[in-house]
Amino acid sequence: MYQLMTDDIRIKRTVDRIHREYESKPQNRDGRGVKSSIRTEVTKSLNSLNRVFHHKDKQPDPQVRHRANKLIRSLFHWNFMDLSKELSKFRSVLYMSGLRRNEKIRQAEARVLSFHGKSVLELEEVLTTSLMQKVGKRLQLCVANLTVARDYLNERIDYGTEYWVVRRNNVTIGLVEIDSDKIVHECNALENACLQLTHEEAVQVWESLEVKDSYVETFAQVGVYSSIWSNRIRSSRPSPVVIGSKCHYVWRTRREIVLATTDSKYQFAERIDHSNMGWSHFQLLDKSWEEDRHNHIGLGEILDLVTRSLPFQIAITSIRY
Repeated sequence: MYQLMTDDIRIKRTVDRIHREYESKPQNRDGRGVKSSIRTEVTKSLNSLNRVFHHKDKQPDPQVRHRANKLIRSLFHWNFMDLSKELSKFRSVLYMSGLRRNEKIRQAEARVLSFHGKSVLELEEVLTTSLMQKVGKRLQLCVANLTVARDYLNERIDYGTEYWVVRRNNVTIGLVEIDSDKIVHECNALENACLQLTHEEAVQVWESLEVKDSYVETFAQVGVYSSIWSNRIRSSRPSPVVIGSKCHYVWRTRREIVLATTDSKYQFAERIDHSNMGWSHFQLLDKSWEEDRHNHIGLGEILDLVTRSLPFQIAITSIRY
């Protein structure tokens, strides 16, 4: 009750003071009263003052409550012009609070995918500029800038582009960009470095996001080229071809070759560690073989291996699928 009476008294005294200053303001030339702009400012300030007292207890945002209570405690220290400026700042704080609340509601509608293996990998769809900026600041990417973050999300609206933040054990490690054709264009880690995933994680991301193709190293470096190839690689183990200190595994179709290279000491391992191998992918296009730009071994090296090893020549020319 005491607090309520104190607030009422503060409001009455502040309003009385505003009215006194209001009456002392310059009159229009024709004597019709104070200038319209001043009358508008006073009305706005009185309305804002009423909102301050309303939000000091009922506002869920602690930042707004703190600002409202701080403003109330300082009411008697300002003249009307100073009070008007402080109320304008309060309106800005209230407006930003509303934006944050709306973004929080919007982001709550985002899709979230989780995978449990040796570690917990989580993908969350990015729907708001605030989350985009947060990811940008964590990874030191250009989207930490508000304008850039908005431009990226406008592509989501205009072209159907999807953005996904990648977390491992609740730590943000990457940002993935996929266009409307389900092609991955960016997969960035800290300071635009290539996002590092295990073979299993890359397969999970690829399949859960229904990726059709990728232009990034993240997937190529662990042998993930398509869902079909992932199934082939996981379900079969070709006989290893040992040349010098290296061991090569070859998967071959009529128009594609996938090659995995590792140290020869692993040739007798019970399981292939797909995540720690050098991967290469070749496609037959217009009667000539083309190599992926992220390949571990190039076409020239393949030709050299063919001439040096008959088992490798047989493996690379034998169509198995």
